[in-house]
Amino acid sequence: MNVRTLIAILIAILCGVWDASVASWFPAPFDAIRLTLPAAVTLAAFSTSRLRAFAVAIAGGAAYDALVPSTGGFMPIRALIVAFAISILTSKVFTNRTVLSALLIGAAAALADRALLALFEEMQSVIGRGFIPEVRPSLIASAAWTASVVLGFFFAFAAFGRRFLPPVSRVNVLERVPMWKS
Repeated sequence: MNVRTLIAILIAILCGVWDASVASWFPAPFDAIRLTLPAAVTLAAFSTSRLRAFAVAIAGGAAYDALVPSTGGFMPIRALIVAFAISILTSKVFTNRTVLSALLIGAAAALADRALLALFEEMQSVIGRGFIPEVRPSLIASAAWTASVVLGFFFAFAAFGRRFLPPVSRVNVLERVPMWKS
C-alpha cells in the first residue's frame, strides 16, 4: 500500500466521522452533505487506482458504521458495491467523460446507495431481527449533492490536469495558416 492510498484512507475515515457526527445534525436540505459516498464515487470514476476507491469506500463506511447507532445500514458494503458499480459504469458505459456523464454518475451513485439501504433494511425486517433504521436525507438532495461533488471534481480535473484532453498531434502546428490570414 503506497502513501497516497494511506492518505486517502485517513481522509475517508474523517469523512465517515463527519457523516456520522456532523452531517446528521444539519437541517433538512443540508443533511445531505455527506462525504463518504461522494469521495468513493469520485475516486471510482476518475482515479487511476480503483483499489484506492474501494479502500476509501470500506474505510469511510466502517468509520460511519462504528459511530452511528443504526444496525441495518451496512455502510462499508453499500459503499463498496456502489464504488464497484460506478467503476464498471465509467469503464463500460460513460466512457466519454462529459459534464452530463459526471452528473449521471453522481445521481446513479446516490440512487444505488439508497436502493441498497432499502434492501438491507428490508432484509433485516424479514429476518425478524430488531434494528434501528438509518437516518437518511432526502433522495433528491442526496443525489444533487453527490452529483455536484462529482461534477466539481470533474471540472477540477479538466481545468488543472491533462486527463480529459483529447489526443492531438502537434506535428504541423507551425505550418498551419490561421483563418484570419487566409
